[in-house]
Amino acid sequence: MVSHPCLFVFAVFGLRSTIAGEVKCNTLVDSRNAVLDCHLPCEGPIQFLKWTKNNSIHALWNGTNYTHINRFGFRQPWNLSSQDISLQINNLTKEDSGEYIYTVVSTCETLKGSVNLEIPDMNCTSLVISRNAVLDCHIQYKIPFVIHFLKWTKNNSTLALYNGTNYTHMNRTGFRQPWNPSSQDISLQINNPTKEDSGEYKYSVLSECVTLKGSVDLEIPDVNCTPLVISRNAVLDCHIRYKIPFVIHFLKWSKNNSTLVLHDGTNYTHMNRTGFRQPWNASSQDISLQLSNITEEDSGEYNYSVCSDLFTVTGSVHLEIPGSETLTHNRTDPLKLKGIGTSRHHQVLFVVAILTAVLVLGIIVLWKRKKIQFSCATSEISEHESNLPVENVPLANCRVQG
Repeated sequence: MVSHPCLFVFAVFGLRSTIAGEVKCNTLVDSRNAVLDCHLPCEGPIQFLKWTKNNSIHALWNGTNYTHINRFGFRQPWNLSSQDISLQINNLTKEDSGEYIYTVVSTCETLKGSVNLEIPDMNCTSLVISRNAVLDCHIQYKIPFVIHFLKWTKNNSTLALYNGTNYTHMNRTGFRQPWNPSSQDISLQINNPTKEDSGEYKYSVLSECVTLKGSVDLEIPDVNCTPLVISRNAVLDCHIRYKIPFVIHFLKWSKNNSTLVLHDGTNYTHMNRTGFRQPWNASSQDISLQLSNITEEDSGEYNYSVCSDLFTVTGSVHLEIPGSETLTHNRTDPLKLKGIGTSRHHQVLFVVAILTAVLVLGIIVLWKRKKIQFSCATSEISEHESNLPVENVPLANCRVQG
């Protein structure tokens, strides 16, 4: 039986060989293709060659015809006189791990043996915990190995590097500690992450048995908060911006180390006059805190803590409550209650003032028109006669002109 413990991904490195009978075999992987690299000890035309797994034929040469199933086949180019009896597997999956059995009949040998193929698996999860982010990555492989090259990059810039001898890293980034080359943990840690740290991170791992390349996406959650005072109520309007759906299993608002509102994943409790803005549910991005019947004493800093299945974030919001006179005015002023605002109120007053001025001006004009001079019905006299004494004018026939 032939067995080999190591699998190589993206490169062939440090091949280990074993001899079973007289067939020499190695397990190799180039990119996502595996090769069970096996060679006969002698030259001679091959009359029969078969590869099976779980009693299922994957590739067969019966002396006349060559058949194979999808993704499996003899390594090409292949011919009858070749000592190469290798099996190639394309587009590997984890299910391709296992024992492969070969049967070969040639003019010089008749041999049967097996080769074990182990596909390494990389399990990665991005975590955001308060002010730290972790690309939590572990190599799942049954056989112990030693890493002699590990690199993390973003946008083609190296963030952390181990070259087999030295370990270097950029500011705020590094391997999660404690770390050693024999560890299956290749996680990258980022301290004090910002929104700009979101993006794709790539890893490269090379060991005596495992060589892997891949990438992990990191999304930094962003909490946008705005304090609002509306009449006798205040709202700390906070929303979590995150592209991936999440479920909150812990949410707490506190002030001066006193818990105001708490959701622990099962129960929801709150103090008098405070609570989550309704309607609320654990899948909501809205984590707003609402306060009723506010007073000046409600001013201050409010702290929130959020834990979900993907991240943990903490932060604070400062609330400033106006004085009691302002609150009273806001409560009784219908313009304020309707949200019209001070500028709209001034516009209404300006229009009223203009209309009042026009009305007063009209009254003055009418009053002046009533006070014109008296004239007689026979007053069709020339302008030079207007200098006559008043007593010569017949008063009995006078009327008001107008």
